[in-house]
Amino acid sequence: MKKYWILGLLIITVFITVACTDKISSGLAPQSNERVIDHAFGKVIIPKNPTRVVTLDPLSTETALALKVNLLAAPVGNSKRIGITTTGVIDIGIDPNLELLLKIKPDFDEVWTGKGALLSDEFNQYEEAIASFDKALKHNLDFSKAWLNRGITAGKSIGCDRFLAFSSPIAVKNPDLNQRGYEGQLVSYREGLKYCHQDTHPEGWGMLHQAIGNAHYSQGVVERNYRQYWLQAETEYKQALITLTKEAFPELHLDVLRDLIRVLFGLNKDEAAKEYRRQALEVFGQLLNFPNKSSFQKRKLQAQFSGFSQMRVDVLIEDGNFISALETAERNKNFYLTWILDARKEHILSPSYRETQKLINPQIEANTAIIYWHISPSPLLHLLSKPDADKPIVIPSQTQKKLEAWLKNWHTQYDNHRKGTTQQSSNPTWRDNLPQLLTQLGEILNIPAILESIQNQNTQIQNLILIPHRDLHRFPLHTQPFQREHLY
Repeated sequence: MKKYWILGLLIITVFITVACTDKISSGLAPQSNERVIDHAFGKVIIPKNPTRVVTLDPLSTETALALKVNLLAAPVGNSKRIGITTTGVIDIGIDPNLELLLKIKPDFDEVWTGKGALLSDEFNQYEEAIASFDKALKHNLDFSKAWLNRGITAGKSIGCDRFLAFSSPIAVKNPDLNQRGYEGQLVSYREGLKYCHQDTHPEGWGMLHQAIGNAHYSQGVVERNYRQYWLQAETEYKQALITLTKEAFPELHLDVLRDLIRVLFGLNKDEAAKEYRRQALEVFGQLLNFPNKSSFQKRKLQAQFSGFSQMRVDVLIEDGNFISALETAERNKNFYLTWILDARKEHILSPSYRETQKLINPQIEANTAIIYWHISPSPLLHLLSKPDADKPIVIPSQTQKKLEAWLKNWHTQYDNHRKGTTQQSSNPTWRDNLPQLLTQLGEILNIPAILESIQNQNTQIQNLILIPHRDLHRFPLHTQPFQREHLY
């Protein structure tokens, strides 16, 4: 689940709320006493002559003071050290003091939402976080980011704090907002749609429909009758695309297409999924080739939408280009690893298929094969590379849905084990269930089919190199029924 953390703006005015980006997305022009500012994250409307200005980072503070801007509050510590006068400026600290900002402007909906996200993400205080979102909505009922965050957090909470709910005007007005879990998510998002309309808040309206779709999809993952949930998710994603178009919101458009493609493949609507995938890859390519984007911005976009790079692998496999598929999968993986380690590094090292084959050349390592896993937004595939093979062999596995459900179960059991929850009951612990969990993983990964493919060749394979992908890196794949003494 994504969190909508919105304290990233560098300079804000507390004379008005910075939620004026919604005003722009709604197609409203600035008034005579306002102007539009272009910045790295888009556009924002501010007063022409703001009288109460707050900066949130040292660089913006120094810039504002150098321009003789009359600051109300800022992180002033570094400015003092370099000799810039900060007399009369309230120091909010390098990590902005949210409570202090709220004293300056009690109806600051952006800060209330930021505080709620912090309480939820960092401290798991879900009910207190919901109370913060409700305070933001008390001042601005059409603030879509607060509704989105509220829904996500309601989904995490296991029960409503009635005392906090009693102090929330919106919860008092609509007691259904006190629901938690899956139903609590839906109620929050649908309540937000009452105030964020399609014509006035196209971005928020679309994102709320996408969030409803995500709630249905996640619920379907753990339900046996998943199709009824996923069909609802499909409907909501298509609703979101009405306003989140490739022209108005290209990146949000891609985000929804990614979710829609996933659910269509899960519903076995492969032709529809492939058509949306074609559209998504076209938009993704256009964004990457946009002339005004820097190299860093393009690489950031690739990292943000990694699923579409993985979809290219699916297309290559469907076309029978197995060598290109393996090389593309490896290049994508190495790109993301490089991005994580050093986002500024542009040169990516990635081997070709021929170079990979050198690892299993009989002259170097006798009778060696490589099992290469690839997880994309739709299928889970294995690429098996054998000695002297002119191309890898593709082995399909069980559905992505089964892997997602298994991962969710693993995480739940492991978290309970780590917290010591299961020690206080007679239920089996994560450690007790470990053999069964790993057996289930082997079934999902279709290990018998891999073993059969390895055995069906003239040369007896004596060594295996296992190359996991994404979540599979975290699990002991060597415990699967391979000949353990032959594993690398």
